[in-house]
Formats: sequence, C-alpha cells, structure tokens
Amino acid sequence: MIDRENQFIFKVVSTKKEIICRCCGKPVEPNGYSQTILLRHLPILGCKTFIKITPARGRCKDCDGNPTITQKLDWYDRKSPHTKAYEKHILHLLVNSTIVDVNVKEDIGYKAIEAIIDRYVSEKID
Repeated sequence: MIDRENQFIFKVVSTKKEIICRCCGKPVEPNGYSQTILLRHLPILGCKTFIKITPARGRCKDCDGNPTITQKLDWYDRKSPHTKAYEKHILHLLVNSTIVDVNVKEDIGYKAIEAIIDRYVSEKID
C-alpha cells in the first residue's frame, strides 16, 4: 500500500509458528496477537518504507504466573522502531557523515540515530 505521503507500507504475517518462552525456553502455543507494530525499513525508490506486523502471543503454562509471551522475530529488536536492516543502512550512511547529515537525508530523529549507534557500536576498545 502507498499512503498519502508516498510511503510504502507492507503488512507482514509471520510464517513462524513457534513462540519461545523468555523464562524457561520452552515452546508456547499461540492464543492471540499483540498490538500491531509499525517498523521503518529500507527505502524503496527514495520513499520511506514501513513494515506493519502483529506478532503472535501465548501464555506459558510451565512458568509461575503463566506469563504472556510475544513472538520474537530475528529481523527486528523488540524495543526498536526500525528493522535491523534499516539500522545497518543508517550506520552505513554515517560513514564520513554526521548525525545531522543522516537526520536530514533519512528524515529520522537525532535521538533515534544515537540509539542505533548505542546498540551497534561498543564504547569499549577491544
């Protein structure tokens, strides 16, 4: 779908059926869905691109309190509003550029770029 702002929005449904409990590591049966997430992805033809996904959820019957578990997929981090591919794209744009340069080129917030840097670049020297 292309919205009024000429942004591509793709609705994605996970083919991964298994949900792994974050506490015990055992598989959990899906019994519903989490809130829909809108993730920024790599641009297409110079336009912003987003992926819309509604992750599956389930309850772990083996753990105390029967916690609700949301399906985790490999291509995005739970706390990030971007796909991992887009974050790596931002890091490549930062080579020989400033955060402000990338901020303007990609129309992404300064603090969002700083958060990407913090996730991928270690402060310690190996």
